[in-house]
Amino acid sequence: MDTEEMASQKRWVYPDTPLFRQYQGLREKAGEALLFFRLGDFYELFGDQAVEVSRVLGLTLTSRDRNKSNPLPMCGIPARSLELYLPRLVSLGYRIAISEQTQPDLESDGMFAREIVRIVTRSTLIEDPSLEGGQTKNGVCIVRMDESVAISSLDLSSGHLAVFEPQNKGDLDAILDWMASKSPVEILIADNELSVALSGIDHQRMSPSEIPLTELLDVLPQGFEFPVLSPASERALSTLISYVASLKAGIIHHLTGVTVEKTVGTLVIDRASIRHLDLVPDQEDRKKNGSLLEVLDQSRSSLGSRMLRRWVLAPLSDRETILLRQWIVKRMDENPRWADRIGDILGSTGDIERILGRIGMKGRLPRDLGGIRDGIQGAIELAKMPEWTELLPDHKRDASIEILSAMVLRLSGALVDDPPVSCGESPVIRDGFDAELDGYRHFEREGDQDLLKIEERERRSTGIDTLRIRYNQVAGYYIEVTKGQVSKVPSHYFRKQTLTGVERYTLPELMDFEQRIAESRSRAQQREFALLDELTTLVLSLSAQIQRMAEFLGTVDALLSFARVGKKRQYVLPSFSMDGAMSITNGRHPIVEARLMSGTFMPNDTNLGSGTFVLLTGPNMAGKSTYMRQLALIQIMAQMGAPVPADSAVLPIVDRILTRVGANDHILEGESTFMVEMKEVARVLRDATSKTLVILDEVGRGTATFDGMAIAWAVSEYIHDHIRSMTLFATHYHELHALTEKGQRFLNQSVAVRIEGGKIFFPHRISSGHSSKSYGIDVAKLAGVPEVVIERATRILEHWNRQKPFKAISDGLSQLPEKDSGALPLFNWKVRSDKPTQSS
Repeated sequence: MDTEEMASQKRWVYPDTPLFRQYQGLREKAGEALLFFRLGDFYELFGDQAVEVSRVLGLTLTSRDRNKSNPLPMCGIPARSLELYLPRLVSLGYRIAISEQTQPDLESDGMFAREIVRIVTRSTLIEDPSLEGGQTKNGVCIVRMDESVAISSLDLSSGHLAVFEPQNKGDLDAILDWMASKSPVEILIADNELSVALSGIDHQRMSPSEIPLTELLDVLPQGFEFPVLSPASERALSTLISYVASLKAGIIHHLTGVTVEKTVGTLVIDRASIRHLDLVPDQEDRKKNGSLLEVLDQSRSSLGSRMLRRWVLAPLSDRETILLRQWIVKRMDENPRWADRIGDILGSTGDIERILGRIGMKGRLPRDLGGIRDGIQGAIELAKMPEWTELLPDHKRDASIEILSAMVLRLSGALVDDPPVSCGESPVIRDGFDAELDGYRHFEREGDQDLLKIEERERRSTGIDTLRIRYNQVAGYYIEVTKGQVSKVPSHYFRKQTLTGVERYTLPELMDFEQRIAESRSRAQQREFALLDELTTLVLSLSAQIQRMAEFLGTVDALLSFARVGKKRQYVLPSFSMDGAMSITNGRHPIVEARLMSGTFMPNDTNLGSGTFVLLTGPNMAGKSTYMRQLALIQIMAQMGAPVPADSAVLPIVDRILTRVGANDHILEGESTFMVEMKEVARVLRDATSKTLVILDEVGRGTATFDGMAIAWAVSEYIHDHIRSMTLFATHYHELHALTEKGQRFLNQSVAVRIEGGKIFFPHRISSGHSSKSYGIDVAKLAGVPEVVIERATRILEHWNRQKPFKAISDGLSQLPEKDSGALPLFNWKVRSDKPTQSS
């Protein structure tokens, strides 16, 4: 029966055997998840799940009892290849229940007992090749209690557990901004109203946990640090941990505590700005091309890459901490030999944070125990460098060097130099570490000598020179004789197996030897398992110290990356102004410059006072958006403590970066491009302060010309008069240049354009003054629009320009024309009482 015929079957009959009764019981526990049922070296699937998985993964579909009218379909995945198949299934939305063999069931004729050890989802997948780099695997949970909203996140692969609650109760925008910084792969929402409000976000609706965090003792390890939390934050944490616990049997050993994250001390970047500024790669396509993280990431380890990702999404606003990072970067740049030595060590430490996570999730893993041994040994060498006492005193103190040194000594004495991936493949514990294990191994080695003696004796006694004693896992030990020598086989040999060309025999003595050797090997393996469990327990008991060491390594690696990228790309460490001014000489866009040939990017100078509102005009393709994004990225890099792409830079320290750039729609949420634009503008007007850097690109372009111009004018006045943020406003409404007559902090700038031989050229230079035209028809011609259309558009534009429909807006809201007067309408607003109302 082929795959299509099997797939057409609606129900299969499972054999009434102990094995399949066990399978069906686990299948019921797994619910809608695919059940990977461990049978020896394979994970097997049966019935409808076998048909589904074979189709999705392209596996061969077989069956049991093919001669029956309704054979049971089955397919298998090698246990050693699990990491190849799980990511593919999870990415398609499947949940997978992993069932493992535990121990022989004495009541079931030696059949192995099995249990589901974990259920794999998007956030609990740890067999993902992308985790080798700086990617994260966060699951998040949003809850609401009364008027408060809180969110928790957990990267199970590294043990990072965090919670956030906005300062303004119920501020859902702040929650979504924080969630965007975590790039979650799985979202849980524990509130009906929130689930409806966020219906456009792919999420799982669930009930909030009623179990207090402190009562989750059967899931959390001893020593877990419980912080003081608000009721909403505790509910968010307990719900997330309860969910993860439902997917994994036993204690989550590598969870050591929770970080309470706040916006205080950080440069707040909202979710729109994260997207508009290309700060990090899209988690879905797993690429970094074209992101700030790609430019800055010269890390030697995955720890450094993940630390950089956190820094990119949450730069600092504390001057002293920024200057400390700059100081370390400068020391690394001035001492290249020391920096090279640091890089060499970091390159050999491995990802101890993720290794610890795998041990915490999967238990006894010989190669990962070796990875902890080697990684911590290198980390200790790095942490002992005397320079850190001055440069990173907190990390030096928290590294717990003495405790971890003792652990490394224990692991080094116990493990072979290169442990196998899993138990049973080859020896894991080195000779001389454990007397009991040495005794079992000694008997096995002596047995090999005994076997050679038996073989030599039987050759002499039978006269069969080609007689061999061999072994395989199926037949065990046997005497092999070629067909031509069978006549010489003595009568006391017992035939064991007949094959083409050879006969296999055994002897009572050989059977007794096999039993003794098998018993010795079994005891050796059991002892080795016990010793590995002891070492695993030791490592997990020091999870907090290992994670602090991992944070130290990540911090050093990120700072080294700053020094490396600064030297490679000729960046400069900025200084910071006290009056909120911005002065940049030959500033460049870090992402665009990195993608161009060296020396081809056109730099620009910037000189802006505190609260300056720049009206930036010029045609498309001339570089307005690039220039504005450039300033925002330089500001972010500076507040990370990194060098910036410029010859020199003096920058303010800002509290937020808010942007409105590009055209996006949210069709699934019923929001047009213009609605999305207006929501982003509203967010800017609501959240910006006098210390915020605001980037606005083409506000008002998604509606009718006069409507859009009215909105652009009104928004500009409001920010200038009442918020007083440093703002760059790019627009094609060059009529807005008249705003400079209404406020001294308005500044007209334009992007240079050159017309030669009827063709338009863009030097990409920012200059003072406004542009008198948008050059849209010139750009259309450059793009290849037919000449007849260009000529007609030119005549129409000349006609409209003669009409002069635009009138300057008079000073003072009270002097505006009435709505029905036929003059240009203008939006009104109620001035917020907490904002200054005078203009300057």
